[in-house]
Amino acid sequence: MKDKKSFGIFIAEKRREMNLTQTELAEKLFVTKTAVSKWERGVTYPDITLISDLCRVLNVDEHELIAEGTADDYRQIRSDSQKYRKLGNFWFWLPTIAYSVALAVCFICNLAINHTLSWFFIVLFSLLIAFTLVPSLSRFLSKYKVAIVSASSLRLFWRCF
Repeated sequence: MKDKKSFGIFIAEKRREMNLTQTELAEKLFVTKTAVSKWERGVTYPDITLISDLCRVLNVDEHELIAEGTADDYRQIRSDSQKYRKLGNFWFWLPTIAYSVALAVCFICNLAINHTLSWFFIVLFSLLIAFTLVPSLSRFLSKYKVAIVSASSLRLFWRCF
């Protein structure tokens, strides 16, 4: 339950969907019309012993009543969150793999051409800075996300001058 007001709005909507008046709902639950009115105005909550009867009369399950939404709403929210998680994982792994491949190619090329690691460390540190600009590294250190991105941005800012 978010708050009494939204809970009351949900009860009123469900009551209207069932084509019931406040008086009819009160009679079915063996409470007064005033009690139903107080629920719908967000003044009070129904007694806990009335929840199962209220769900039966309004044709909702307990989860829908407590969450103030239908099971379809809940499924939609879960579906959206799974899509967001997949998208987040994609944008995490794409730059991570790209940086890893670039680093491996530079390592091999530097050893093949110069037979030593002369410029590899420049590439390594450049990719580490780029890695901090993309939220990839901050995902590993989620507690310090703002500090990591700020520090990497400041390094780049000071290099410009």
